[in-house]
Amino acid sequence: MLAARPRQLKMSGTMMNFAKLAISVLLASATGLASFSTAKASGCQNPNVVQIKIPRGAYCWVYQGKGTHFRGRFGRGQLLQVQMSGPGDSWSPRDISVSAPNGAILPGYGRPGSFETTLPVSGTYEIGYGPCYQWHGFGRVVICAR
Repeated sequence: MLAARPRQLKMSGTMMNFAKLAISVLLASATGLASFSTAKASGCQNPNVVQIKIPRGAYCWVYQGKGTHFRGRFGRGQLLQVQMSGPGDSWSPRDISVSAPNGAILPGYGRPGSFETTLPVSGTYEIGYGPCYQWHGFGRVVICAR
């Protein structure tokens, strides 16, 4: 009995390009789905928002815990100073961002783990940090407004 010889499939140039494109799209889709499911499973989901409550007569508020975002009301012209750190390589600093009442991210300056800016308007501000893989880890936050 003779063994069947595999047949070689011949494709035109257009058909070959289409096949390469289809494989590329399938691979890109699989990679995208894998990264999407990784992101959904990571700590970058479900922010833990903590209300900022600076005691009357005080300028600063200190928080220790697993909060990821901090929300509070501040006045126009106040100098906002934020310091954050969390466990890591000897309490690594966090990248701080501050969102204004209109959602705009405010520019600020400071050393790693600190942020300082003068607030442009009165309203509710939200302070967060990254990288988000640090979210939900224990940390220390000091927020001062003068």
